[in-house]
Formats: sequence, C-alpha cells, structure tokens
Amino acid sequence: MKTSTSEQSNNLFLYTVIGLIAAVIVGLAIIHSRSNQTDPRAPSLAACISKKGLKFYGASWCPHCAEQKSLFGSAAANLPYVECAGPDNQQTAACDAAGIKSYPTWITPDNQTHEGVLSIDQLYSLSGCTTP
Repeated sequence: MKTSTSEQSNNLFLYTVIGLIAAVIVGLAIIHSRSNQTDPRAPSLAACISKKGLKFYGASWCPHCAEQKSLFGSAAANLPYVECAGPDNQQTAACDAAGIKSYPTWITPDNQTHEGVLSIDQLYSLSGCTTP
C-alpha cells in the first residue's frame, strides 16, 4: 500500500514534533538535576556569613532571590535573610531604611551594598570567610 505525499508530510511533521518534545523534556531534566546540586561549601559559608554580619535582602516573589537561595540548597535556611515584601507586596519599612532598591541585595557590616545574584565565590570574597 502506497502512502500519499500528504500522509508522508503529516508523518514527518508528527515525528518532528515528538522528537522536539522529547528533546525539551531531556533538556529540562538535565537543567533540573544540575540546579539540585548544591556547592558543598554552601553550609559553612551560610554559617560564616551569619557570624560576619552580612544581610541578604529579598522578596518572596523575586525569582532572582530564589536563584540566590538555590545556590545554598537547604543551607539557605541559615542565611541572614530579610524579607522585603510586605503583605501588600509593598517594600517593608526595614528595607526602606536599609536603602534597598533591588532584589537580591547583600549588605556588609560596613554598609557596602551589592545588588544581584552573587556566586558562592563572590560571597566568600565579599564576606572574608575562608573556604573549607
């Protein structure tokens, strides 16, 4: 039985779509597995940052803040985090007083402000913590 050109085109399109969907699923799985790998230095860095007096300002709805926290994995719970989003999503008075203009923001004890997602290595350098 011969298939028509139209049927062959439909089959090719269907196989292409299935292949693309499979590629996207595999790609997402790889990205997800990599994002779940926390730097082994993160727990000791989180503890040191707390001792050194740095503060991490962010908002619960902020994707960059979530990215910053994800670098620490479960150790993110030990970060000196200040939530800036009030109940009405207006910035809290504490964050206004600290001069927070964007999220995430890190402030050192000597009031140096560092905005944006910082890598583990950048935070080691900024905090003066030593790598284990």
